[in-house]
Amino acid sequence: MTRQLTLLSLYLFSTLVWSNAGNNLNDYWQYEDFLSVYPAQKTLVAELAEAVSSEPIRLSSTQLKPISITVIYPGQQVSDYWRRNLKAFEVRLDKLNIKYELNQIFTRPGVDVDQQRIALNEALIHKPDYIVFTLDSSEHSELIQDLLKRSQSKLILQNITTPVKSWLKQPFLYIGFDHISGTRMLVDYFKQAFPKGSRYSLLYFTEGYVSSMRGNVFNELFQDPKNHKLSSFKYTDATRASGYAMTKDLVSTDPKIDFIYACATDIALGAVDALEEMGRQDIKVNGWGGGDAELLAIQKNKLAATVMRLNDDIGIAMAEVIKSDIEGRDTPLVFSGKLKLITFSDNPTTIKRLKEQAFRYSKLE
Repeated sequence: MTRQLTLLSLYLFSTLVWSNAGNNLNDYWQYEDFLSVYPAQKTLVAELAEAVSSEPIRLSSTQLKPISITVIYPGQQVSDYWRRNLKAFEVRLDKLNIKYELNQIFTRPGVDVDQQRIALNEALIHKPDYIVFTLDSSEHSELIQDLLKRSQSKLILQNITTPVKSWLKQPFLYIGFDHISGTRMLVDYFKQAFPKGSRYSLLYFTEGYVSSMRGNVFNELFQDPKNHKLSSFKYTDATRASGYAMTKDLVSTDPKIDFIYACATDIALGAVDALEEMGRQDIKVNGWGGGDAELLAIQKNKLAATVMRLNDDIGIAMAEVIKSDIEGRDTPLVFSGKLKLITFSDNPTTIKRLKEQAFRYSKLE
């Protein structure tokens, strides 16, 4: 409770941080700023990072019964992030000798809020020990705040590493790969790729958190009226088909663009489909996440670059945090995994080594 009240009391102070980052970003703590203000949290994050990179140490306490976990993920997409995360999570739980019962629900990103609401209401009835969900829209925010008020389950929010400043009651854990850190890598890449200036278009995810953190931040950091000009932008419904259709519109609006910045895997691959059909492979496209589909596109020179998540680290980290919780030890409020920039010019051996590290638990068939 003390931590929650302290977070709220620092809300006004923290709005001074990164106020120029983009719409609604002042609602959140930036990851590094949060750790700077809370050094005890920085220590807990370092301890967790060490556990993630080490061999598993089995649970030291005795479980009287299995823990119950409900996972609600937007996993129905080309991106393999969510499926791999769940696989790594379960493998690490097994290696830690944690007994558990897991109920998983996969939905479509951005469109299945009603299904997610039903799943969360069912979770309230069954009262699992842990609920794993995500935050990307205002609807999600409402669902989460209601859940925090009504449920004793410990809530893990996936794919978000920026604590919400105004929530009096915080979730058990924010975890994922920091969108802003990854976006900065892509900003640096495109500035080097187009040192003399560029015209570019932007393909957003659905309206919400991911689009703000990846799209708005990119635009704020990259756009320069003298050198780099945003020509146009489109929101998508987070599908490959939507990325394809919106790319055709963007290129028709301005055939002279140099590249398209894409906020997610599915829309990036849809953009590639459209540019190939139009014979406009001269227009560069980035990926975001570095899953199998993106890395294959990189190797075929269809994507110029991507920021690759060391995917399994987060599933492993979730399991390690639950282990610490069972053992009665302190756990961090937020944790971000490592990211690496991958480009079409990188050595295939380097990419292979990163894949082996990133997918060490989640070798999907």
